[in-house]
Amino acid sequence: MYTLRLFVSRLIGSFSSRRASRRDLDTELSEHLQLLTEENIRRGMSEPDARAAAQREFGGVEQTKEAYRDQRSVPFVDSLVLDFRFAFRMLAKSPAFALVAILTLALGIGATTAVFSVVDRLLFRSLPYAQDDRLVSFGLTAPIEKYEFVLGAGYVDFRHNPGPFVQIAAMQPGIAKCDLTEPNSIRIDCAHVEQTFLPTLGVDPILGRNFASDEDRPKSDATMILTYAFWKDRYGGDPSVIGKIISIDGKQTRIIGVLPANFEMPSLDAIDALIPLALDEDQQRRSNPGVPLRAFGRMKPRSTVAEAIAGLQPFFEASLQSAPAPFRKEIHLAVTPIRDRQVRDARLASLVLLGSVFAVLLVACTNVASLMLARATGRQRELAVRAALGASRARLFRQGLVESLALGVLGGAAGCWIAHLFLKLFVSIAPEGIPRLQQASLDPRVVIFTFAIALISVALFGVAPALTNPNPEQLCGKEVRATAGGFLRQALVAGQVAVSLILLTFAGLLLRSLWNLERAPTGMSSENVLIETVALSTYRR
Repeated sequence: MYTLRLFVSRLIGSFSSRRASRRDLDTELSEHLQLLTEENIRRGMSEPDARAAAQREFGGVEQTKEAYRDQRSVPFVDSLVLDFRFAFRMLAKSPAFALVAILTLALGIGATTAVFSVVDRLLFRSLPYAQDDRLVSFGLTAPIEKYEFVLGAGYVDFRHNPGPFVQIAAMQPGIAKCDLTEPNSIRIDCAHVEQTFLPTLGVDPILGRNFASDEDRPKSDATMILTYAFWKDRYGGDPSVIGKIISIDGKQTRIIGVLPANFEMPSLDAIDALIPLALDEDQQRRSNPGVPLRAFGRMKPRSTVAEAIAGLQPFFEASLQSAPAPFRKEIHLAVTPIRDRQVRDARLASLVLLGSVFAVLLVACTNVASLMLARATGRQRELAVRAALGASRARLFRQGLVESLALGVLGGAAGCWIAHLFLKLFVSIAPEGIPRLQQASLDPRVVIFTFAIALISVALFGVAPALTNPNPEQLCGKEVRATAGGFLRQALVAGQVAVSLILLTFAGLLLRSLWNLERAPTGMSSENVLIETVALSTYRR
């Protein structure tokens, strides 16, 4: 951040010093011309003749300024600034074209950015765990349960020799409702986890400490770790809350830590506090197969999922002995990376949706390319004049590309605003169950993506018009047919129609599928039926 501020300050200082040097140059040239004029007047010339003679003797003022600027500045940067000024003037002269092109780009970029802000959280952004690529969920899978689980009788022995894992941890499936009764009663969401849960995830509390091993045993003193949001909301972010004793489910419980603000459960369940799981090993062995648990492990460095599955085979064979014989053929061993466990079926849908909006962006770029090709055809005479005056082919290409870049920057800026509207709409109408949807936002990472997409769009729609070859015959007033541009426009239109038909086909199939799902018979009458969930505290039963 300091480096960026220093660069900006130097850049502003550079522009200020350049303006000051230009003023000094203008003053110096004016004084020099005035001295020559006064000298000519002393020689007996009239004032107009003396000024004209002084200008002839001095030479071209503008040429002198150009030579001075070439010596004191970077010619490429100066000419680029002039190109941008000219590009914005040309856009201002054609407001209808500029408005249509910018709006078309903004819609394509806005839709792509809004979808990326959702998909980025799901598929691309790193998880809030240390070396998250080594974290997996492991256990048994059965037709009645889509997530991996382990049985307590086998797990209490396996955790002492975790095989292919550096460290493992278990938690109680689901989220328990806990009653916090001091100073006023509220119901909070608690997760029962092993003492090794946070170390396995690679997470450290920002205040206090993790559970000690003797606190994760039956009949030990009750402790809890608060989430950052609950700590802020309930206790106002007071650091002195560490060590405070409160009543949870009728038990005196000591607060020993606060989790980081970005902490999230591997199951993505919303919680307020962590509580020790306190497994009784002897009881689990006696009640074979024991309670079901969710298990997570950190694989050894450079190990793979296939190696982890191979290393878990003895544990799997032992667990099968606890299952009823008729169901053993339907039980399988699974090791799933944490990200895959969280995303599940949403991965394919996210990739399809992202591909669809990229296709929409491609259609938008094709539209803008067609508009710019038509505009370039209308400017053939202007380009021919500039070529006749000495503009090189590379210079004309750069000017055309700069005009496209100006459109891309304006389209990207407008696309950010449209993406914000699209994102709010998508979050409000999206169905439940989409992971991390509420976290989607236009943060700096997404804004950088937006302008990267804008630059890619410039490459898609700006290069072909910039390559337009000015024909000198335009200077003679002859009508010249732009065959190459015409063929290119026809190809762009054909490609646009093809991509649009593909998108319409997919949209039609999706709408048909949604219609069929809405009308699928459920086997019961759901009209005027409400569902209510009542959670009863176990300690009061």
